[in-house]
Amino acid sequence: KGIILTFFWGQQVMKNIVVCTTAGTTAEWWFNREDVGHPTWDALWRACTTSLGTIAFGSFFVAVIQTICYVMTKVNKYVEKYVSKSIACLIKIAVCCLKCLQKLMEMFNFYAYVVVGIYGYGYCHAAGHVMSIFLSRGLLLVEEGSLVSMVLALGVACVALSTAALTALIVSQNKDLLPGISYPVESAFTSGLAIGCGIAQIMFGVIEAANATVFISYIENPHALHNDHPKSYIKLHDAWVKMGKTEVEHDVAERFEETEEERAAALAEEGG
Repeated sequence: KGIILTFFWGQQVMKNIVVCTTAGTTAEWWFNREDVGHPTWDALWRACTTSLGTIAFGSFFVAVIQTICYVMTKVNKYVEKYVSKSIACLIKIAVCCLKCLQKLMEMFNFYAYVVVGIYGYGYCHAAGHVMSIFLSRGLLLVEEGSLVSMVLALGVACVALSTAALTALIVSQNKDLLPGISYPVESAFTSGLAIGCGIAQIMFGVIEAANATVFISYIENPHALHNDHPKSYIKLHDAWVKMGKTEVEHDVAERFEETEEERAAALAEEGG
């Protein structure tokens, strides 16, 4: 069980490092920070150092749920075969509920790590920040995320099928590429499908994280975009107005910077 938990935990940590790195890189562009020389490398460095504990902490909860689901699924097969089908049915219901909880946790963590990438918060602070966003703009956030996820899922399917078809075509023309295999074309199709799906998920995962970062940044910091990238701001502003939405009067990042300055001033006074 420990090995299974470690595997799921590592998988979640790697996934969320990508989210934090993408969010951090996008935030550097959004706020046009002048002191950053290599935004992507700097964002990756933060995700792998100062934010790694935050990422590991939140990822652990999802990994625990995944492990419980995996173990209960294995137990269910034994119970259904040797004990009782009614008990097995109850276990299936429990697994289904746990998987729903897992999806909710993954969605919540996704936005939490976008916030971590933007502002550099710890997990608890980021979680509270995401809760405030859900309370104020929750429905809009879910609608936007669901729409983008469906489009990207379609993109993953297209890339996976294209890769599989191309791989099968190559092998069908050169069957010597897979000697000793009974069904070389079918095997090539399956392998191409798996490889294409994996590559596409990574690629489109970056796009999804960047999209969520832009969306949250616009909700909270539209004036930063207006000051640094006016052309991009006009496009988003026009779409926002057509939706009947209004922008915030003051950027969240400005309040965050003021708070940090106040803390630094207080510490300086205490030191003096």
